Amino acid sequence: MVELNFTFVVFTASFIVFLGLMKLVFFGPVERVINKRESFVAENIKASKSSLKKIEAQIADTDASSILIKARQEAQKILGRAIEEANKSKVELVSDAVKANKDMIIKNVIGLEKEEKEISTNLSTYIKEVSQVAITQLMSEIEGKQKVIV
Repeated sequence: MVELNFTFVVFTASFIVFLGLMKLVFFGPVERVINKRESFVAENIKASKSSLKKIEAQIADTDASSILIKARQEAQKILGRAIEEANKSKVELVSDAVKANKDMIIKNVIGLEKEEKEISTNLSTYIKEVSQVAITQLMSEIEGKQKVIV
């Protein structure tokens, strides 16, 4: 048999008090938030349905050609903006490429000038050396012919 004692009664009473406090502190506010949210969603659904009906009525009243004309005009505007942006981008890319090419040409010209100076110096040195050798050989030939004559 089940024995009921004072501990069971105290436990039951404290559990009932706990449930009451939970309802007051937790479940009540949560329930109010849920109800507010449900009413908010229901109102928005109702408003969207009425807006949809109005739009459908407007579409039914307007003729299809005016809708197409408006759509074409919007497409032309969008296309015009895209072309403008593409032209701006093209101009920027071309100017960047021209600048890069100018820089490269300047560097190449500077490099060619340095090479020209170096080649000119080397050529001068080579011409001097060849002239010295030619003069030396010519002098030795002239001396050899003078010895033969003497």
